Parts: sequence; C-alpha cells; structure tokens
Amino acid sequence: MRDEGTIKFKADFELCHPFSAPVVTSLIAARNRLFDRGLIGVYPDGISFGNLSIRAHHPEDARPGFFITGTQTGYIQRLDETHIAFVDRCDIAANYLRSTGPIQASSEAMTHYMIYSVDPAINAVVHVHSPVMWKYWKDRAPTTGRDIPYGTPEMAAAVEDLVLVRKPEQAAGFLVMAGHEDGVMSYGLNLDVAMELILEKAEEAGV
Repeated sequence: MRDEGTIKFKADFELCHPFSAPVVTSLIAARNRLFDRGLIGVYPDGISFGNLSIRAHHPEDARPGFFITGTQTGYIQRLDETHIAFVDRCDIAANYLRSTGPIQASSEAMTHYMIYSVDPAINAVVHVHSPVMWKYWKDRAPTTGRDIPYGTPEMAAAVEDLVLVRKPEQAAGFLVMAGHEDGVMSYGLNLDVAMELILEKAEEAGV
C-alpha cells in the first residue's frame, strides 16, 4: 500500500479557527482550479495528492510563515477556509514542523518550507501529481534522486539543491520528484507565476 500523503515529520499542531484573508481566498481559488484540471485529487486507494502554498504573515500577529492546503484534502472538490493551515516554524534537521489552523499542514509542508528558505523572492509553491507530466519531464527538467522519498528531510534537501542551482535571476522554477511518483513542483515570485508555470508544463507534456 502506498504511503503517499502520510505526514512523516514531527508535527506540532495547534487547532484554531479558520483564517480569513485575501491571500487565503487566492490560495483556495488556485487550488480549486488545479482540482478541475485533475492535477490535485485522490487515488483509487483513497490517498489524496497535491498541495500548494503562499508565503504570508499571520493575519492576527503578523509572524512570518506560509499558508498551505491541509493534509489529505485532495479528494475535496471545493476547498474552503477550513482546509487551510499556517506554518510558522520548521527545523529540517530535527524533522519538525509547526502549524496552526483548523487542519494540519500538508505532508509536503517541509519541502515547501525549504524552497522558501532558499530565496526570499520566492512567494508561492505548487505541487501536483500527473503521471504524464512526471514521465515527460523526468530528467528533462531538474529532477531529484529516485531513491529519495517524499515528505522527508532528504527530499527537502534535494529540492533545495535544485532550487539553489537555478540561475540567480530566476525566481521561478519547475522540478520533478523522481522518488515521489507522479510528483512535480513549481515555484515563483507569486502564486500567479507559479500557477502559470505548472500549467505551461502540463500543456507541453500534453496534459
């Protein structure tokens, strides 16, 4: 049985009310668009896939972090504020991540955190699943090692390496997670850029 979507980090989670902010509304709209394209969803065995995030400050106390779709929400046709978490702390070496909200952060939150930590100009990350995109872009685009599993410090470090080697003037990028079957990611200056890039790569692959 696949273990996709399972949280592998030490999760420190504080339950609180849903977040209401324009950035959350934008994140939900983008996510639902990806669901409609079949790039976020659920496998036949019930495991959800796909997540996205946007760098932001907490709406109540302005602490830095990022909003991200919650764990195992891929099956939900229309996400709302009850499905969004806020991540404000992560320790890769300790395999630790803290989130607050009405739901725990996605199992890939640590990888999102690592991308944000590389460059303050990166403000959005999109992670989708597509067997067609994965096969088409694997080794054509920057690709992580095949033996590196998703949701681990090793995957976060591997993604960091790929983001670091991009050209300095590029605040947007696309990569393939070879050890995370069907998984691809984009990132950019803002959510519109990251979304445009992932959809361009989907179209080029024939999705």
